[in-house]
Amino acid sequence: MSARNSKRPPVEVVPLDGRARSAAVRRHPSLLGYGTVLLVAAAADVGDGFVEAVTRLAEAVNEGAAVDVDELADQLVSLPEVAGPLVESAQREAELRTRILRDHGDVDMVDADAMAEWEAEGRVFAVPVRGSAHYLSFQFDAAGTPLPVVREVLDAIGDWPPWQIAAWFVTANGLLGRERPDALLTQRPSAVVAAARRDAARAHVSGRRPSA
Repeated sequence: MSARNSKRPPVEVVPLDGRARSAAVRRHPSLLGYGTVLLVAAAADVGDGFVEAVTRLAEAVNEGAAVDVDELADQLVSLPEVAGPLVESAQREAELRTRILRDHGDVDMVDADAMAEWEAEGRVFAVPVRGSAHYLSFQFDAAGTPLPVVREVLDAIGDWPPWQIAAWFVTANGLLGRERPDALLTQRPSAVVAAARRDAARAHVSGRRPSA
C-alpha cells in the first residue's frame, strides 16, 4: 500500500454492481426494485453516529419531510474525522438557505389557495421550511402575480428539488455574465430561460446541480 493510501478513510461508500446487487437482494429482499444499492462501511469510532445521521436523512426523504440541515450538521460534527467536508458542506447550505429566506422572504399578499393553485400549475415553486411551504418573493411582480418567466424556468429545471431551484435563481451565473438569475427576471427574461435550459442540460449530463 502506498504512503498516500496508508490511512484508511473513516467512511467508504461503494455502489454495488449488478452481481453484487443481486446477491444483496437475495439476502435482503426488501431491496428488490431499487435501482441503486450502496455498501457503506464505517470505522468503529464513527459507526453508530454515522448510521444514526444517515438513517434520519433517509427517514426524512421517505416521509417527504424537509431535511433540517443544521440538525444534520450538528449530528455529523460530533463524529471524529468525518466532520470536515460533510459538515462544511451542510453549513454552507444552511447559510445559503438562511440568506435566501432573509433576502426573499415569503409572499403574504396572496392567499394560500391561490399560491397552491399556481404551484400546481407550475407557475411558482415553494421551498419547505420546517414543514411549511414558503414562496420566495422574486417569483412575483409588485401586485403579487407570478412572473411568466418563472414558469419557463421551472419547465426547464422544475424536476430539481425546491432548494436547488432556489439556489440556482440566487447564484451568480456565468451564462448571464456573472449576474444572478433572480436579478434579471424582468430585465432579461429570455436570457434567464436560456441559461436555465443550458444548466439543466449540463446537470443532466454531469449529475451536478446547485446546492442549498
